[in-house]
Amino acid sequence: MDKGSGDSRVLLRRIKGEYLEMPGLRLTAVQAQRLWQLDAVACQTLLDSLVQSKFLCRSAQGAYVRRTSDSDRASVGRHSEAEPDRALRTKRHGTREP
Repeated sequence: MDKGSGDSRVLLRRIKGEYLEMPGLRLTAVQAQRLWQLDAVACQTLLDSLVQSKFLCRSAQGAYVRRTSDSDRASVGRHSEAEPDRALRTKRHGTREP
């Protein structure tokens, strides 16, 4: 990566900002490269850094997505984010809401 460490920090903040502003953003490395106008090595280095810091994770399809407590479960086909709330309502009220 030709960018200095200061440039890398700026780019990391920008990438994090994009993921925070757009929940559900899913980008492949090639798409991220185009979006942020980076060369392949620089882009992959930044994405790897965000995965290592547990801000992003990589889906089975190769897309980089923001890591949340539920994103890992959703990526392996478990319950959606709404499921924990539904389970609480069922336990609290004795009936399950649709």
